Amino acid sequence: ALRDRVVDSVLTLDAHAEERGVELCAENVPHSVFRTHEFSRLLAETNVSMTLDTGHARMDGRDAGGIASFVDDHADRISHVHLNDTRGTSDEHLPFGAGTIDFERVFEAFPDDWDGTLSLEVFTLDYGYVGTSKERLDALLGRGSD
Repeated sequence: ALRDRVVDSVLTLDAHAEERGVELCAENVPHSVFRTHEFSRLLAETNVSMTLDTGHARMDGRDAGGIASFVDDHADRISHVHLNDTRGTSDEHLPFGAGTIDFERVFEAFPDDWDGTLSLEVFTLDYGYVGTSKERLDALLGRGSD
């Protein structure tokens, strides 16, 4: 089956990455064999870390509660998060806070000692939206803008 071949490929890639001291992260991609609904299997059968894309999880039909539940179950394997806001089940990459994802609820699902990384995924030609996104993220995290 296709999922079996993907698992085998990830195992091979992860072995190469480990030999080189590189962390391999697999991302939940919509319309793929390992959307968030199937990702538990990939995590169970490999040692790969995860890049959780919030917009892609929303495309899988998960609301903030569903994304938070996924985080609660897999936070120990999530190494990176693509903060991709959207208003619905399309891949909009809106400025952070401009869509309908309740990021506060998602962040609350991570343990206090989570030390992964975050990136804002904002598709725009107006870089002011990136700055606004960073300000909103900093406010949510309780930090001042740096």
